[in-house]
Parts: sequence; structure tokens; C-alpha cells
Amino acid sequence: MRKRKLKKYVLPSLYTFVLAIIVVCCGIISKNVSGDVKLEYQDTNIIKEEVLPVFEENKWIRKPVDDNISLVNKFYSKDSEAKDQEESLIIYDNTYMPSKGYTYQSNESFKIYITLDGSVKSIESDELLGNVITIDHGNNILSIYYSVDNIVYSIGDNVNTGDILGDSAINKIDSNNYSLIYEVSINGNLVDPNNFYTLDLNN
Repeated sequence: MRKRKLKKYVLPSLYTFVLAIIVVCCGIISKNVSGDVKLEYQDTNIIKEEVLPVFEENKWIRKPVDDNISLVNKFYSKDSEAKDQEESLIIYDNTYMPSKGYTYQSNESFKIYITLDGSVKSIESDELLGNVITIDHGNNILSIYYSVDNIVYSIGDNVNTGDILGDSAINKIDSNNYSLIYEVSINGNLVDPNNFYTLDLNN
């Protein structure tokens, strides 16, 4: 019986066809695995904002007075040393009262500055301490300024860090000096202003 031989061009053509199929299959598999498959990633900036929604970047805090103004009363804490507690007592009418903030004094009137961006929440008058201004900074943070004259702003006005709020005044607790009593409330609790001054608002 006579054997039939394949023509010379058949095997090369078959090899080429099989190789083409392999290349096409590999391309399809590679495309599905990596190439054009779009993976959605959570924006890390959004996560950061959701976890720390405190302030926008580049916010800063300044003290309410210039550095040359004397601090005469500190924030009273029952855990402080005896000397610090002594410096945190306000004397009025032969009565000792714990200081709930910082008292700054000078024998001359001095400028009072906004410590952080916010809006004027209230302006009131106190019999002993004169005008009292409360600034709402958002995030349950308030700053309160006692004994202020020549007030620049009205209730509802927006204010910026470093803006002049007004001038110090003479009050009935100390009629010999110009004073500013400055308090900070966070989440409804009065805190040591020094802890407020050193807050890092950008992290």
C-alpha cells in the first residue's frame, strides 16, 4: 500500500496556526489579569479627612497678647505643684478664687488678638470684668476674652488668627492695671490655655 506524504508547506502552516492561537490566548489572559482591569483605590486624603476632620491645613494659633505683656495668673489645676497653684489664685474682696484661664496685665493698655480663626458668638457685659467676648472656632472649641474695650467686631462676624479684637481694660478685680482674662473651652470643659497654644492643628 502506498503511503501518502504531507506536502512540505503543511507542517509549517500548522505550526504557525497553533503558535498564533497560543499568542492570542496569552494576550487575552494577560489583559484580564492585569492590563486594562481598573482597580478602584480609596483616596488616602479622604480617609485622613474623615479620621481627622479638625481643621484645614495651615491653621495656626497665636497668644492673645504680645510677648512683652506679663502673665500674672495661670490656669489652676489641683494636680499642680503648690507654687503653681499659688500663682493660679485670683484675690478679690479678701476672697481667693481659682483661675480658670490666664490673666495678662500691664500698667498701660495693650492690644488683644484673635487666637484662632472663628466667628464672634457673643458679646456680654460682666459687672466685675467688663466686656466679655466669646469666639467660636468650630469643633467645640471656644475662646473667651474678659475685660475688653474698643471692641472691633460684632456678633456673627468672622475673625482670623492675629486680628485685633480690641484693647485691654481696667476691671474691678484689679483697678490698678489693664487686664485680659483669657479662657479656652474644649468640648464644654475649660482647659489650660497653654495646652491650647501648643495644639498641632495640621495633623
